[in-house]
Amino acid sequence: MVPTPSGKASIKTDLDLSAIRAIRERFNTVLHVAAFGGWNGPHPHPSPPGVGGKEWCDAFVDFNGQNGHLFDGIDWDLEGHDDRTAPTSLFAITTLDIMADFSLEAKTRYGMSVSLAPAESYLDAMAGPESDEEFFL
Repeated sequence: MVPTPSGKASIKTDLDLSAIRAIRERFNTVLHVAAFGGWNGPHPHPSPPGVGGKEWCDAFVDFNGQNGHLFDGIDWDLEGHDDRTAPTSLFAITTLDIMADFSLEAKTRYGMSVSLAPAESYLDAMAGPESDEEFFL
């Protein structure tokens, strides 16, 4: 999820989509989801003005359509980072807003599956920086 130079939402991947297509054709009764994130992976890019979760969702739907509807939905796989000073070690409210708006749009407008299984350390929204060490292995 990266904005284009003109400030529009854009979905890019370096995955082998032909391999994903082959798996989907072989296992056509299995739900196939695109995962955003991963350990050390990117979080949704802070949106340019006027680009929120709905626009990111529309960009994903366009990407998915252009690639033969490979995915039945998405999985938010946003985790931390080995480098505790990396921007992806924390969740900004804007990131959570993008995720919420994207998820709502994906489910209600497009009927997609949306999943999220946060790491245990993300579940305590009241934990301050002083308790960070409790959650870092």
